[in-house]
Amino acid sequence: FAGLANINLKDTRGAYFAGLGNVLNGDSRGAQFAGLSNINTGKMNGAQVAGLANVNIKDIQGAQIAGLANVANETSQTQIAGLANVVVEESSGLQLAGLANISPEEHSGAQIAGLMNYTKRMNGFQLAFVNVSDTVKRGVPIGFISIVAHGYRRIEVEGNEVLYVNVNFKTGTTKFYNIFSVGYRPDGDTQNWGLTYGFGTLAPISNRFNFNMDLTATHLNEDEGWTNELNLLNRLKFNASYLITKRLEIFGGPSLNVAVSKLTNSEGEVVGSSIVPSYGFYNETVRGTNVKMYIGFNLGIRF
Repeated sequence: FAGLANINLKDTRGAYFAGLGNVLNGDSRGAQFAGLSNINTGKMNGAQVAGLANVNIKDIQGAQIAGLANVANETSQTQIAGLANVVVEESSGLQLAGLANISPEEHSGAQIAGLMNYTKRMNGFQLAFVNVSDTVKRGVPIGFISIVAHGYRRIEVEGNEVLYVNVNFKTGTTKFYNIFSVGYRPDGDTQNWGLTYGFGTLAPISNRFNFNMDLTATHLNEDEGWTNELNLLNRLKFNASYLITKRLEIFGGPSLNVAVSKLTNSEGEVVGSSIVPSYGFYNETVRGTNVKMYIGFNLGIRF
């Protein structure tokens, strides 16, 4: 127990408590508690808990919990930090951080962060706004955007009943990928376009046949640069694809569409989008929002 610091340059078993920091140069079994930081350059079996940061330069088994950040050479259990977790070599277990988790070698387990996860080789689960990895050996990254250097990346040129030309970019893994798209539709003097985000999954059927299921949401802009009113087209697409060459596929299939819109006509009545098909099995206006449901289609090529 110390008001300022505890320093031990050899092995210890038990617990250290300090108002400022704990420093150990040898193995430790037990717990370290500090108001500011814990530093351990040997093996650690147990827990490190700090108001600011935990630092371990060798193996650690147990938990690192810090208000700011955890830094370890290797870890095989749990890291929880208000800001970031950093592991220099391989890591396993749970990494939970308010901002980011960084493991530049291989991580086996789960990485969950408010902003970003990074590991070279992923063997488990990632959940963050941005996930970055070189290879996903097993598991899936889930986020707004997931970048896997040796993963699933595709560019598509697609046409459907609402936007005649769409350029789609897909990134992630075959189990879960993100979709970013922009589409265009000319109608005489009227120019319409849409901005899309979504996610999907791919199931291989054979060497040449694949099946995709995509869920997307498109903000439709009708005859203006940007439509401020709610004008959203939600699509669930079921596509079969055929591999023509090593890097070229053709795909197509039906879609289930739900359009929600607050666009009005010249009399001020809510009528919904003018470019969404009028045919369908549902078309009602409820509480100032028009809802249309119909079956659509899409056809395209994938690079």
